[in-house]
Amino acid sequence: MALRISILTGVIGGILLALRNDFIAVLGLLMALAGSSSTIPITRKLAVSIKSRAGTGIGLLNTTGNLGSMLGSAVAGYVLDSLGNMYLIGLINVAMFVIVLPMIVALFFTHNIGGKHY
Repeated sequence: MALRISILTGVIGGILLALRNDFIAVLGLLMALAGSSSTIPITRKLAVSIKSRAGTGIGLLNTTGNLGSMLGSAVAGYVLDSLGNMYLIGLINVAMFVIVLPMIVALFFTHNIGGKHY
């Protein structure tokens, strides 16, 4: 439940960030940061809760985060060079956060551990 709330907070913040009102954009930035930052401890706890594969789960989370940091910068630079529109990079970022992150969580991190559905 906490993972769903943090993702929803980040998604709503990302949508608000795309709006052109300055106050709402700052509020969206804060919500997106809070949502994305709060997923880290939740996913770490979820990865460690599988006792037989705790190290593999943490390693997968670290690898995914490092690849995302590298590829995100490269894709943003490519889009900026290709289109010359900085606003479009923000929209692509919001679209990736809204579409891809819930799919990843649904595929890899939703399972039943000890009678609790995560």
